[in-house]
Amino acid sequence: FAGSGTETQAILISWGAGPYAIVNNYLEAACENVMTGGVGVGIPSGIAQDIEIRHNHFFKPLAWVGAGFNVKNLLETKESVRMLVEGNTFENCWTDAQTGSAILLTPRDQVFDTPWTLCDDTIVRLNKFINCERMITISGHDTQDATAFAEGLKTHRVLVKTTSRC
Repeated sequence: FAGSGTETQAILISWGAGPYAIVNNYLEAACENVMTGGVGVGIPSGIAQDIEIRHNHFFKPLAWVGAGFNVKNLLETKESVRMLVEGNTFENCWTDAQTGSAILLTPRDQVFDTPWTLCDDTIVRLNKFINCERMITISGHDTQDATAFAEGLKTHRVLVKTTSRC
């Protein structure tokens, strides 16, 4: 999925508690290949929870470099609880519309109506990263509007584990 002047995702979980299983897929998109949260539905029970992301191939074609697409991250979560990211291949991620992180975890309230936004209990382990400028970026709090909801927009309990072969 790619388009000029637009945000594109292969999978977008904008609202709904879950559980979700994204397992054994080829995922290609210019903006974020998989994205959770970021649309501000204004209901606390809508936070994506119990997300399993295993054995997928996240990919951006190198032909998209400088092609005018809004290229961001391979996996981004702005709102999630209990997410497992395991045994995936993350391939090709560069600085364009964002800084080229294969994985971005950031509690982000896009429209300033969800002060309970969080990224909690995330496990990232045994993944392979190929041609990515950054492996993972983690924001401890929302840097976009930290003053409005200083106590709500937080990241808690993240485990990142690799082997010497990654």
